[in-house]
Amino acid sequence: MRALRITLTVLAALALTVTAVLGLQGSQTGVLIAGIGSCWLVCAAVMSWDLGWGLALAMVAGMGASAYLANQHITVLCGDTSICSVSETFDCDKVNTSSYSELFGIPVALYGLGFYFAAAYATVMRRLGRGKLGGLSRVLLVAGLGSVAYSALLAWVSHTMGTWCLFCISMYGINALLLAAAALSLRTPSLLLPEQPPASGSFGGTLMGMGGDRTVPVMLVSGIVAFVLVIAIYNGRKQNLDCAGDSMDPAALAENYHLPPKGTVELSGHEPQLGNPSAPYLIVEWADYACPWCAKAGAGAKDLVRDNPDIQLRFKHYPLSNKCNEFVGSDMHPTACEAARATTCAGQQGRFWELNDLLFKNQSYQSSDDIRFMAKQINLDLDALETCIAEPITAQIVKTDIAQADALDISGTPTFFIKGLFGDRWVQVRSRPEAMKALIDAHAAGVELPEPGPAPAREH
Repeated sequence: MRALRITLTVLAALALTVTAVLGLQGSQTGVLIAGIGSCWLVCAAVMSWDLGWGLALAMVAGMGASAYLANQHITVLCGDTSICSVSETFDCDKVNTSSYSELFGIPVALYGLGFYFAAAYATVMRRLGRGKLGGLSRVLLVAGLGSVAYSALLAWVSHTMGTWCLFCISMYGINALLLAAAALSLRTPSLLLPEQPPASGSFGGTLMGMGGDRTVPVMLVSGIVAFVLVIAIYNGRKQNLDCAGDSMDPAALAENYHLPPKGTVELSGHEPQLGNPSAPYLIVEWADYACPWCAKAGAGAKDLVRDNPDIQLRFKHYPLSNKCNEFVGSDMHPTACEAARATTCAGQQGRFWELNDLLFKNQSYQSSDDIRFMAKQINLDLDALETCIAEPITAQIVKTDIAQADALDISGTPTFFIKGLFGDRWVQVRSRPEAMKALIDAHAAGVELPEPGPAPAREH
C-alpha cells in the first residue's frame, strides 16, 4: 500500500509539472488533457492516503466541472467559447448544446452538480464521524455503478457525434474514482472511517433506514437542496444574461463580430427570405433542424426581423449528418437531411417559414411520418411535397448551401453573417439576436464601429 501511495503521489506531481510546462508553451489542448489527468491523479493520490478526504476532493472536482458546463450552457448563446472548445475533435460547446445535453429541459450538468454535492457532503459527514452513515459505502457503490453506466452512454453519444467534451471526460474519470472508492470501502470499511462501524444487514436494509442508518435520507435531502438552489441560480442568470448590453461603446460592440474565417458569403438566390427585400441590413443564417440552439437563436432572429423593417433574413441549410453533408464525420442528426429537403420543398409551395417553425418546435419528432404530419397541418400538397423531396435538384440545393458553408469554414450551427454594417462587406456575428440588434441599432444611430478583426484562432 505504501508503494502505491508513493507511486500515485509522484505521478500526480509529474502530471502537474507537465501541465505547467504545456501552459508555458501555450498548448491549450495539451494543458486541458494534462490538467484533467492531473486532477484524476491528485484525487487518486489523496484517496490512497485517506480514502474519505480523497473521495470528497474528487466530488468537489466534479462539482466544479458541472458548474462550468452549466454556465456555458447559457453563455454559449452569447457567442462565448468554452475553454475546452479547442478543435473540431474536442469541442465542449457542441456537446454541451446538443439535444443530449438536457434532460426534461434541464441541463444534465445541473443534475451532476446536485449528485456530486450529495456524495461529497455525505462523505465528509462520515469522515468526521457525524450522523449514522454506516451504509454510505453501499449507497455510493450503487451510485457509482449508475454514474459510470451513464458516462458510458454519454461517451457513446460523443462517439456518434464525432466530437468530445473534455470536461465531460473529466467527469467520466471522477465517476470511475467514485466507483473504485465505494468498492474499496465496502471491502475494507476502515479505509473510509476507522471510528465508525459499517452498516449491518443488506443494501435493502440500508435503503429502508433499518438500524437507524441515515445514509439515504441525508444524501437525498442534501442533493435535492443543492439541486433546487443551483436551478434557481441558473434560471436567474439565464433571465438576467445580457449578451450585447445596451451600451453604444464601439469597443464593447466589436466583441460581437469578426471577419469570416475565409471567403465571403455567396447568395445563390434560392434562399428563403423573411422581411423587407430592400432592407439595408441582411442577415444570413446557417442552421440544422435538429440543433437545439439553432431553434432558439433562429426564433430570436425571426422576431428581430419582424420587429424591424430595416432587416432581412435569409436561411441556408447545414445538416449535421454525413448522409448529405460530406464535411461532417458522422450521422450526428439522422433526420436533418430530410428535414432540410422538406423545408426547401415547402418553400416551393410558399410555406417554408411555417414548416421551418414547426420543425424547430418539434425537434424530437422529425421522422418522415412526422414531417408529413406537420406538412398536413400547414395545408401542403403532400403528394407534391414527397415528389419534390425525392428529386435530385432538391438535394442539390441543400448541397449548395453546404458547399458555401464549407467555403466559409463553417463547421457548426447556428452561424450568422450580417451585411450592412460595413457597406457590402460581410461580418460573422455572435449567434444571439440581442447581439445582432445591438450592432444594427448602434450603426443606425451613427456609431462608428471598429474595423472587424480576424476570426478567433482555433486549433485543428
